[in-house]
Amino acid sequence: MADDTLNRIEIRADGEYGNFYLLEGSEKRPDGTTRYWCELTCNTTFGVVGHTWGHMGRPASQFFRKTSADYLLNKLWGQDLQVYDESTARRSLKELLLRDRRDEDLSHSRARELWDDLVDADLDNEHAHIQFVYGCDYWTEVFTSGNGPEYTHRNPQASGFWKYLWPGFLAELAQRAEVAANG
Repeated sequence: MADDTLNRIEIRADGEYGNFYLLEGSEKRPDGTTRYWCELTCNTTFGVVGHTWGHMGRPASQFFRKTSADYLLNKLWGQDLQVYDESTARRSLKELLLRDRRDEDLSHSRARELWDDLVDADLDNEHAHIQFVYGCDYWTEVFTSGNGPEYTHRNPQASGFWKYLWPGFLAELAQRAEVAANG
């Protein structure tokens, strides 16, 4: 027999807000162990995100208390956790070019040519960055070898969610678990 509950937790902090909908449950298995699961949907100023966990090993209040930012935000934001950043892309490409020149992997003239192309490149979005990289043999080789430099950073929406709303959600969830356990 499965037991499940639905909780709505409203969090307001530093001008940000979110409604967290947590459907959680547990069920006894034939071997006597318990399977804990939950569905979390978050409607917030940082976006609408959610995930389903099928085997948490413990109730949601305990499980979420032990999750890291990297783990949780990856589950909630998925492929949108990292976003393109022109400054990061340009800086990383320049650093790689300088390193290769310093290590004498590039001649002075070739390094100058690549530098000038990079300075003039339109890298204002990820598509433009990809076109630039794959439009030049040097950069294509770097990226296809798996050594391409960073050109993304953590989505600021995910970072804001973690900083402003997640602590309040955890506190409220722990308080509700304490009340449920102790009556």
